[in-house]
Amino acid sequence: MLRIYYEEYYNDYHRKDLNRSFSTLKELENWIFGQMQQDYSDKENGWTKMYFPRKEPTQIEFTPKWGGPSIWIHRIDNEHGIVFSDGRFTGGKKHWSSEIRQWLKQCHERQYNPHFNFVD
Repeated sequence: MLRIYYEEYYNDYHRKDLNRSFSTLKELENWIFGQMQQDYSDKENGWTKMYFPRKEPTQIEFTPKWGGPSIWIHRIDNEHGIVFSDGRFTGGKKHWSSEIRQWLKQCHERQYNPHFNFVD
């Protein structure tokens, strides 16, 4: 079981802190990608719609639709403790486990190589 702590950011005056539970990282990943209504796969500008950190633990960010809120994931916990933190809810201390680093790499690859199940 995973619990994420995230923020819906509309602007500096309108933002909400929320949390949500997921069974697996794959379920979390599908929740993120399933909300997207913008083209996030553009090599030059895709990072403005979705951002998965790769060099250091910073917020995971995505904006599902133009003009809507940005979603910033600040922390992910599993049953043993904190596996990802950008420092917001952990007194400025940042952390990511090796499992999260691998998962973020996979999400980044999925972003720029999307697959959809189109049928006749």
